[in-house]
Amino acid sequence: MKICIENEDTVFIKNNCIEIHTESEDYCFDGSEIQEINIITSAMGPFYDDMCLAIEIGKGEPAVVFIMSEHPLYSSLLFDGLKQLVELNYKAVIEASSCTEEKLFPIYRREAEV
Repeated sequence: MKICIENEDTVFIKNNCIEIHTESEDYCFDGSEIQEINIITSAMGPFYDDMCLAIEIGKGEPAVVFIMSEHPLYSSLLFDGLKQLVELNYKAVIEASSCTEEKLFPIYRREAEV
């Protein structure tokens, strides 16, 4: 399942859950089920929003939540919310912020369970 967060949608962290409220549906994902988080960049800036946060979450067939960097809640989710749930690679966040080409920046990956 793919969930694209639009500008009028909300996403926030509450009680160890990622809560998403869209025009058509509400979701609540347990933060402990985050599998990976990536920043995806494109070569379309500066005239187009060219960074996207992709959060893969859930067990079995996980959902992928996409939120563009121009969304009003992008920065607070990335810098305040997600750090409550996982340890992010902020060096990769900085690299993504200055990238001008199509690239994938892993900022969190759940370690394989043995």
